[in-house]
Amino acid sequence: MNMTAIPSFVMINEQTFSVIDVPGDGNCLFHSIVASRNLNCASAEKLRGRLFDFASGENRGLCARIHHQLGVHTENFDVFLAGLAQDRTWRSMVDVSIVTLAFGIDVETVAFTTRGLFVFSAKSYPHQHCGTQEKEPSEDTIRVSSWTAECEGRISLEDIREGMTSIHQVGDIALSKPIKSRLRELYYGHRIDALGDATPGDLFRVRRDRVFGFVEKVYADIKDNRTRRWIADAYDTCGMNPWATNQDRFKAHVDGLNMSAAMLTNLQPFTLD
Repeated sequence: MNMTAIPSFVMINEQTFSVIDVPGDGNCLFHSIVASRNLNCASAEKLRGRLFDFASGENRGLCARIHHQLGVHTENFDVFLAGLAQDRTWRSMVDVSIVTLAFGIDVETVAFTTRGLFVFSAKSYPHQHCGTQEKEPSEDTIRVSSWTAECEGRISLEDIREGMTSIHQVGDIALSKPIKSRLRELYYGHRIDALGDATPGDLFRVRRDRVFGFVEKVYADIKDNRTRRWIADAYDTCGMNPWATNQDRFKAHVDGLNMSAAMLTNLQPFTLD
């Protein structure tokens, strides 16, 4: 499934969330990573070539893994390779996943996309360097994932649509449309406040506890809304709703109380001799 836009990309490290704004394609993500590592043009092209060689060599394995995790068709991978080789625009979630995992980012990864909230755990995949010697993290080294390894600890989020859930695998966390909408509202509101005059592609950081606060606030709002609805329902039932246009619910409630009172009054207790 091709994406027409990838609004943002969030990488979680130990202390903060590093947010890279991607206004429409994975190629911008690649250039953002290059810029964040302060690579010159030659190093960037070298990095691109190594990424292309890695992806080409692992074509079958990557296709199977991406198809299994994202449910996308394998022809998207061929489009990705062509775009990577010719510096074209990439417009698929598969592109962002391959770039992220091929870079060996040892973090959990979260992406807010046009399809909703997507989460997978890169920590589930053992990483290894392409070379035989250990290199400094600052060097432009691509660490690749072992695609044959077991995906222990992988987080599976399932998008609930029209009340239907997956028949293949039940997600560890299920997100309904209202919850996703509220999460996006809080996230984008904070991003607007935090970025200020920043331009697309700029890197800014969001505290981990702030993002966790987004989730906590969503569920707190749900509980608060349920409480408010319960209180409002009680006021309406008791005839104390100032916005009510009629007293039908109150009258029905009173009739029910009268009926209950009559039943209790006429009820003869059963006693044993």
